[in-house]
Amino acid sequence: MAKPYSYDLRIKALDLINSGKTVTFVSNLFKIARSTLHAWINLKKTKNDIHPQENYQKGYDHKITNLFEFKKFVDENNVLTLKQMGKILGVDKMTVSRAMEKIGYVKKKDLWLYRTR
Repeated sequence: MAKPYSYDLRIKALDLINSGKTVTFVSNLFKIARSTLHAWINLKKTKNDIHPQENYQKGYDHKITNLFEFKKFVDENNVLTLKQMGKILGVDKMTVSRAMEKIGYVKKKDLWLYRTR
């Protein structure tokens, strides 16, 4: 994920726009998209603050950290779907799916395709 533009760059860009320079000129000068500059202008008008967002989520939200307890839960509730397990645990079904891969379990949709002869 790209890093946000620094606060001092935002201030410089908005100062140039407020001094009469066009958004296109400032965009070309700092190599910033015009849409980004317009977003900063709107932030300044609405929130009166253009600080970059901090502590935003980076990567997946790994809420299932105790894999031993999770494996016990899956063994006890092996008839539930991923969505139902996620609802019980308070996480998304994809989080459950990733945790199941970590413990070595695979949830198949069509079990009849995998019958032994």
